[in-house]
Parts: sequence; C-alpha cells; structure tokens
Amino acid sequence: LATKEEVTWVRRMKKRGFMIKAETCPHYLYFTEIDVMQHGSLLQVNPPIRDEEDQLAIWAAINDGTIDFIGSDHAPHLPAEKSGPNAPSGIPGIENMWPLLAMAVHQNKLGWKRAIELACSNAAECYQIPNRNGIKSGNRADLVLLKRTNSSTRSRKIVTRAGYNPYRHLAFPWQVERVLIGGKTVWEQHRLRDAQPAEEVYANT
Repeated sequence: LATKEEVTWVRRMKKRGFMIKAETCPHYLYFTEIDVMQHGSLLQVNPPIRDEEDQLAIWAAINDGTIDFIGSDHAPHLPAEKSGPNAPSGIPGIENMWPLLAMAVHQNKLGWKRAIELACSNAAECYQIPNRNGIKSGNRADLVLLKRTNSSTRSRKIVTRAGYNPYRHLAFPWQVERVLIGGKTVWEQHRLRDAQPAEEVYANT
C-alpha cells in the first residue's frame, strides 16, 4: 500500500469480512514526494512514493492492523543504472529493514511486538510456514539480534549489489549485530559468515 485510498479500501474490505492481507514497505514510511523531488531517480519506485497525507494514513494502518506485513522490496540496482536516462524503478531496502523498524519503535510509532508481527510472524501465519511464530521449543532458531548504538550512528556501509543507501541521512538508534538461521550465525558485526546462509521457503498449499 502506498496511498490513503488503498488503505481505505483494504480497511473497508476487512470490515466486511473478506480475507485480505496488505503490505507496505519502509520507503513509504520514511519518504514523501518532497524527497523524490530532491533525490530523483534514486527514489523512483513502483508504486510511487506519495505525499505526507498518504504516509500518515499508512502509519495509521500499520497500528490499527489494516496492514499485515512490511516487506523490504529490495531492488539492488547499481547507482549507474539509477542515474541513467531510463532509470529502473526500485529501492534497496533489505539491509536497513530492521534498523528502520527499530527506529520506529524508538520513536514510539509502534511497539516491539508489532514490529515482529509486521516483519516476521504475520507472513509465516499467512503462508502457513511452520515453526516461525516466536521463540519457543520446536521452532526454527531464525533470529535477528539488535544492538543499541550511539544516537549519532549513521547507517553502515551497504554491502549488497546496490552500492548506495537511500537512508544514509538517518541516524539509527539500533543496528543489526547478528543474524542466525537455523541456530547458525551467518552474519555478525557487519560481516557475512556463510556464503549461502538462506534456504528457499514455500507456503503450505
């Protein structure tokens, strides 16, 4: 979701009893069309980033349950591609996904429980992916450990293919310190520990 009209429609359909799941992305929460005018194609994405009124509607939908997920929508286009005459749409987001959510918690825009629902457990429930509903016996030990940082800490160097950081102007109060997949540390202190840490996950159908 990127607009207040979409939020209104989804909220109405949910109230009528339709089984609808809605998603938004971090760039709709932290940028408006003013930022797009300043930064141009670096913030070009589909659907486009809208105005402050739309942004506020999305934040409200996150907190009242209208929006179920937040996805990174990671698009690792190179800076040269984004600055070209036919710049592709998309914004790199996966490296800053949790720092952005943690910053929202720090700013009292949502709670930790809600952040985990938006980034993890709601998607697992929707797609019936088992053993991803919290820290409990029998569940997958897929964990992200965050570390409190100095308030002046800027986002770290980008290591994905994109090579540029659309959130470089933000100071994150939390950073990802370690990532575990299946109980195995695959990322620690901004270093990849395993070249192939992930696995393909399919919905139960």
